[in-house]
Amino acid sequence: MPLSYTNRRQETYYVRAVKAKKGGTRYYLVKDFTTYPPDEILEAMPAGYEWYEYPEDGKTALRKIVPSTVPPAMLAQLRELLPQHSAHPVLHCHLEPDAVTVYEYPYSAEDLGVSPDHLHRMIYLAPVLRFVPLPDGRCQVQRICHYPGLDGWITMETSADLAALAAKFAPHIGQESLLEFWIEGEEDF
Repeated sequence: MPLSYTNRRQETYYVRAVKAKKGGTRYYLVKDFTTYPPDEILEAMPAGYEWYEYPEDGKTALRKIVPSTVPPAMLAQLRELLPQHSAHPVLHCHLEPDAVTVYEYPYSAEDLGVSPDHLHRMIYLAPVLRFVPLPDGRCQVQRICHYPGLDGWITMETSADLAALAAKFAPHIGQESLLEFWIEGEEDF
């Protein structure tokens, strides 16, 4: 049975392994494995590699495993808490090397008149919040900022209580009220 992965767009990918000229192995994602020699199609994941689905658009890649400093319990807690406090039905918590980024889509399947399966195939998610664990056990919550000169992530609050941070900021996802939170420790301009 060939190794396969189906992304949120319902596209199934297989891995083709080809020997490189210098002796290494190159991996390619293919949609139709029947057009290649059977010995080139992998049946198991190569050591040190993982499937990666880009959170923005669902495109799929095979990449080397990227270690993360985020505790697995933090990711699980955010995946449980954020949907409870946010009015947006489409939220995605994405694990990154140093943070958990929350992506959202502002419309529901009912708003667009499509099925939920079709919605997940066509949407483009946008990053809105990021939870960064600190070495001292606290956590920072950051929001994306597009203000000229401050492009990037700005810290809104730091706390040891992750549940309180999620409860405070998740209701503002997709709302203009999220912009009212400014940089931690600085006066609003």
